[in-house]
Amino acid sequence: MWPLFALLLGLAVGSFLNVVIHRLPRGESVAYPPSRCPQCGHRLGPLDLIPVLSYLALKGRCRYCHSPISPRYPLVEALTGGLFLLASLFYPPGVEALLVFLFLASLVALSFIDVDTFELPDPLTYGLLFLGLLSSWLLAFPLPFRESLDGALLAAGGLALVAGYGNLFLRRFREGKPEVPVGPTRSTWRPSSGRFWVRGWGWPSPSSPGPSPPARGGRWSSPTGSPCPFCPSPSSSPPP
Repeated sequence: MWPLFALLLGLAVGSFLNVVIHRLPRGESVAYPPSRCPQCGHRLGPLDLIPVLSYLALKGRCRYCHSPISPRYPLVEALTGGLFLLASLFYPPGVEALLVFLFLASLVALSFIDVDTFELPDPLTYGLLFLGLLSSWLLAFPLPFRESLDGALLAAGGLALVAGYGNLFLRRFREGKPEVPVGPTRSTWRPSSGRFWVRGWGWPSPSSPGPSPPARGGRWSSPTGSPCPFCPSPSSSPPP
């Protein structure tokens, strides 16, 4: 009886998760307005919201406008119901089972939101973190509080390092070559463009549009418009 109850509960929670997955990234309320068809906007009735069965009975189409319904809706419902059923085989009825259900439901919502937006919303991630620490503090489940706190801090630090170095790498990759060339340089003159080039870095001639020379004898690099002390000045004579 307990596994059957867990399955039905998971199907109902999965139906609500469809609302969360659709509305939370858009900043919309998950409680109001009531569920509507995304195509025609007609409010859905109770018979339209029975998990999985409504989709099968309507053959994957809206009852009112006959537009196709995404198969992801019954997929989320069936996945959540299956996970709840599987968890009920390991956890008897109680607070621990309820915490596991909340954890699994949050993971389902986060997974599908990540697939859609490549982002994890803070309300769900921080809520999941708070739920884990609270259950560890009150019930020592699934781990004692000190171990859970250490794990949370290590995970947060690891993610911060990955994000920081990844952002640094991607930013440098987008910028291309460094501002200041390393090693011996060689300048070339291109009469057609009126530019001096130092390993791909250029200086626009006075007749071509470009930024004003920086103060204190500095030089501008052509690609970014930032100071480059090793770039040749516009008054330099071209090499033979």
